[in-house]
Amino acid sequence: MTAGEVDYYGIEELLGDEERMTRASVRSFVEREALPVIERCHAQEEFPRQLIPRMGELGLFGANLKGYGCAGLSHVAYGLIMQELEAGDSGLRSMASCRGRSRCSRSGAGAARSRSAAGSPRWRPAARSAASG
Repeated sequence: MTAGEVDYYGIEELLGDEERMTRASVRSFVEREALPVIERCHAQEEFPRQLIPRMGELGLFGANLKGYGCAGLSHVAYGLIMQELEAGDSGLRSMASCRGRSRCSRSGAGAARSRSAAGSPRWRPAARSAASG
């Protein structure tokens, strides 16, 4: 937590180190990379597509899914990612949560259905391409 934040429910003490680190890195991304372009994009009525590749690099798509190019973070860490994205822009959060479900979930489900190492590579490109838009 940073100065001035209030934790009425004592959630901070329940977070693990990985969850705190995840939150801090996404908050930094939002503050340093996303917010500077959000206002211009809103004024021009366009989505900040230039942020999508960076969000993919950070593993923000399907972050709570394991394998197939997804980060495999805890559900709590995923929630913290979404919370930090939402604090910057609701469109970023919506895109990350929907994009993660549609690409990584499909790829993970497809690979799991194949039940073979030979079938899995077929689905990996879908998980990796989540960042490509």
